[in-house]
Amino acid sequence: MFKIAREFYLVFQFGSDPDGLPESVIDQTGTSLTWHVKLPGLHVIAPDLRSERRWDRVMGEEGWHAFEVAMAQVDAGRVLLLSSVPGLGPRLSWVEAALNLLPNMHKYEDDLRDQWQSRAHRTEWRRFLERLAEIHRNPATPVTLLSGEIHLATRATFDTAPAPMHQLVASGISHPAPTVAYALALDVLARFGETPLPGKPIRLHPLPGKTSIYISQRNYLVLERWSGEWTVRWELEKDGSTPLLQL
Repeated sequence: MFKIAREFYLVFQFGSDPDGLPESVIDQTGTSLTWHVKLPGLHVIAPDLRSERRWDRVMGEEGWHAFEVAMAQVDAGRVLLLSSVPGLGPRLSWVEAALNLLPNMHKYEDDLRDQWQSRAHRTEWRRFLERLAEIHRNPATPVTLLSGEIHLATRATFDTAPAPMHQLVASGISHPAPTVAYALALDVLARFGETPLPGKPIRLHPLPGKTSIYISQRNYLVLERWSGEWTVRWELEKDGSTPLLQL
């Protein structure tokens, strides 16, 4: 099944066939489909979090090598890091435990194991965050994380020098929103925060104009750059546009 999914990913995401990878893919053997596109004042990097994924790891050796190559190529400009699962999130060991207490929630167990914050991936998660913090430390290369997968809208900050790193999360546009109870359970646990790297806490925040950390509506994200300044807003299916957030 994964072989077929990979083929369609290459066709619809890259516009290529399985035997011809675009130049943006760093590992031309295709073991990892991590890609990097450099634009004026902007780097877009998407580590492949699927091809080498196992129950106990997010990326394999080739994936980590491709990720490091991409990060080493970053010079001046904002870095948009596309992480298919959120790089910043709550202490999921608590969430994973909470699922056992909530009725009809076991169907989300695989989704949680997919997350960087799962107890199964904690060492790898720290490695990922340390590399992002290293790039973000240079004022000329601020990092912003863009993510999805959890079928909710939310945002987070990573308290690292010289200014907090932002994460913006939007759901798959066609995916039905999960239950409000699920969003509220995550909301409560998220308020405890998380500090995987000492002295660099992760904090989850409501969207602009909202009070709940997680919004259980179908949504999409809009980023705009004007004269070098970046703003973002969410478009929510029921509530419409959020106020602008300055990055």
